[in-house]
Amino acid sequence: MESNGILSHEITMDPTKASVEIDESTRLESPVEPNLYAKFCEHLGRNIYHGMEAEILFNPTFGKWPFHKPGSDVMGGFKQEYDLSEIESLIANHDYHRNFPKKINADAALDAYTDGGAFGWMRYGSANQVILSPDVGPTGNQAQRIEINEVGPDNSAGLRQRTALPNHRTQRFECRVKARSKEATELNLSLSVVDKDGTIGETIASTPLSLDENWSTRTRMLGITSDTHTF
Repeated sequence: MESNGILSHEITMDPTKASVEIDESTRLESPVEPNLYAKFCEHLGRNIYHGMEAEILFNPTFGKWPFHKPGSDVMGGFKQEYDLSEIESLIANHDYHRNFPKKINADAALDAYTDGGAFGWMRYGSANQVILSPDVGPTGNQAQRIEINEVGPDNSAGLRQRTALPNHRTQRFECRVKARSKEATELNLSLSVVDKDGTIGETIASTPLSLDENWSTRTRMLGITSDTHTF
């Protein structure tokens, strides 16, 4: 066993078992810097997504998405890819850690992106029903404008995203939306089962939001049953 006073590491010969124990009575002499937070998060992202991090949506702010290309920019940071054929390849082959399943509907994702949709979001409905364009908003570098046509009680349309819900540990999910509309209307937030072939099935939870011409932030809870399958 190795020990440095606050951390003890014990090697086990069983590769199937690992455990972490925290002794709250153990304290260091020096205090923890209060402004130290999220350290190394950038390089440990794959370890926290869908784990320590509560956000389970990809690009939840509908922000402008920078596609990376090899090399570094002369001003520092990564280079951005602007060639549409290269972007198409990145969309088709990426296995981003928050994307479920690993293989996505690349055609639908690319169509929505090239038509003005925020990357990671796809249409729910046809291109004639859902018209997308980038816009500006009160926060972030981009907002999403959506024009919905030819809809009714049995013919809804909008934006969708496929993800996996951690229903092994919770059946309640908080949704927060900042939005406005050209005129008073109702926005519906919903969770639906998605089959393995990508077909959208039964709606398992939904809640309406009333919007008007002013930007507002609305919070709602969506609940599901414990036996719901979310893949």
